[in-house]
Amino acid sequence: VNVDKPDSNKELAVIKIDEEIINIDSMQLGRCAGMIYSFLLKQDDPIGKRSFNKRQIAAATGYSIRSSGFSNAISSLVSKGLVKRKGDKIEIALVDRKFAKYLEHDFSIRGWLNNLGKCPREIYEFLLEHPNETFTKEQIADNTPSQYSVTSSGFTNALSALNSTGLITKEGSEIRLNPELLELNQ
Repeated sequence: VNVDKPDSNKELAVIKIDEEIINIDSMQLGRCAGMIYSFLLKQDDPIGKRSFNKRQIAAATGYSIRSSGFSNAISSLVSKGLVKRKGDKIEIALVDRKFAKYLEHDFSIRGWLNNLGKCPREIYEFLLEHPNETFTKEQIADNTPSQYSVTSSGFTNALSALNSTGLITKEGSEIRLNPELLELNQ
């Protein structure tokens, strides 16, 4: 990616991607794309590029990996030359803080606690305390402060919501914190 910054002879900042000139001064990002870009920029390591898979990005930014809006946001960032794909990983391609409007957002795995309702928060907190262990639904229910009933729809729905956002994983009857989240800056 080539970046030309404005000088006295030029009016626009442009990038050239696959022989296509893109005016970065006129680029706009929606909220989802902005969150993704901000997350990747905030995680970027000055020594080397850090890359993340879609599930990690979705979990950190609060979007469902299955949503078309999330997929479209990543495609938009790639087509604009702001991020690039390396196999199943995604990383920053162009550093420009004007697109990073959500740098103050807490993208850590603990940052999710503020966005969760009571039951999912208690489950998630318990799993955060035991990040490398697996548990049955019964063990989790018994170890939450509210000691939820394993058969209650609220408890089942909380597990389902945590799983669909990528915060937990299920392997048969075993449930654990998504190990991919442990790679995120905390």
